This record gives sequence, C-alpha cells and structure tokens, in this order.
Amino acid sequence: MPQSIIDMNKIYRRLFKSLWITEIKEFNLLIGGRNLVEVDVITAHLIGVVPQKIPYLTLAAATF
Repeated sequence: MPQSIIDMNKIYRRLFKSLWITEIKEFNLLIGGRNLVEVDVITAHLIGVVPQKIPYLTLAAATF
C-alpha cells in the first residue's frame, strides 16, 4: 500500500500544482501546503503519531 500511495503522489505532482489540505476535526484545524509529505508529517506530529512509524512517510522521505 505505501508504494501505491507514493506512485499516486508522483502522478499528482506532475499533473497538478495543488495545495494539499488535511483536516483534523478534533482540533478544528486545517493543515495545508504544496508538499503532501510535509503536510502529512506535520499532521502526524499534531495528532501524536511518530511520522517515522508510518510506512508511507518513511518511503516518501526516501523518494521525494
């Protein structure tokens, strides 16, 4: 699954100049940025998850 997420991100990065947004409902907060990996790392920190323990983020850090 992590590799599939990375592959989708490669396609999205080529096709779109998007702003990625993640919602954290518990904090009534939106996190946004141009780099999906950075947005997910910040979100993980805010919800108390260690980003290095998320396989997708570990693979993404090596890929991007």
